[in-house]
Amino acid sequence: MHLLGRLVQYRIFTKSEMSIYLAIAVGGSAGAVSRYWVSSATYSWLGQQFPWGTLAVNLLGSLVMGFLSVLLVHRFQVSDEVRIGLLAGFLGSFTTFSTFAMDSLHLAGNGALVKLAGYILLSVTLCILGAWAGLFTARQFI
Repeated sequence: MHLLGRLVQYRIFTKSEMSIYLAIAVGGSAGAVSRYWVSSATYSWLGQQFPWGTLAVNLLGSLVMGFLSVLLVHRFQVSDEVRIGLLAGFLGSFTTFSTFAMDSLHLAGNGALVKLAGYILLSVTLCILGAWAGLFTARQFI
């Protein structure tokens, strides 16, 4: 018997949970690769003097999270696997608060306190506004 079958057999996972975990894993893999692509492209475009790549993925991810969280619940009837795979898997992996924290510490450690303050202010403000814009836009479709 394969590993997944044994996990179900020994009640570590139920069969219904397995599809959710698989959706999160697939979405998470795609989100991580997408984060790398978007972040790398942003740094190539804007340079590495400021954490533009992390800001870009967190802003884009927040916008898409707000948008999809409305549409996938109120407009489109999608399975739990699709909804959770996209929101928790893909977008959870695409956005990255841990990198935001490390970028902030790097700026602080280099004494770039003005850049640090700007980065924190821009990240928090724009990501919240991005999530709001996604929610607002999606509500126009329901």
